Amino acid sequence: MRDIFFGLLEHSGETERHWIEEGCFIQEILNHPEAKTSLARAWVPGRKKTSWHSVAVHECYLIESGHGLVELDYQTGFNVSAGDNVSILPHTPQRICNTGDQELVFLCLCAPRFTPEGYQLLEGTSINSG
Repeated sequence: MRDIFFGLLEHSGETERHWIEEGCFIQEILNHPEAKTSLARAWVPGRKKTSWHSVAVHECYLIESGHGLVELDYQTGFNVSAGDNVSILPHTPQRICNTGDQELVFLCLCAPRFTPEGYQLLEGTSINSG
């Protein structure tokens, strides 16, 4: 018996991005139980930041465009830009601030895959409207 599926998976992503209460747009690209991982694309509007939140899985940000400041575990942040990758351990409080005027765009890779039950918003709803 194999524990990793290989072959064509049925479409499990979303066709459009949507606003989430964390304070950004998100589009799930892949989140299929057989994939064991999930992949989403996030957009943070210019000069806005997400709310503090955590996920119960290991998450990696792959910055595609824009400039930002990543804050982890309520500590002083570090700057990121296109080409940078950020590794975030499970249950780590996190947020990202777009330090530029253009959208900050990045991929979110989760292993094991993201599930809504593993998401926790750690502060009130963001006032950064989309």
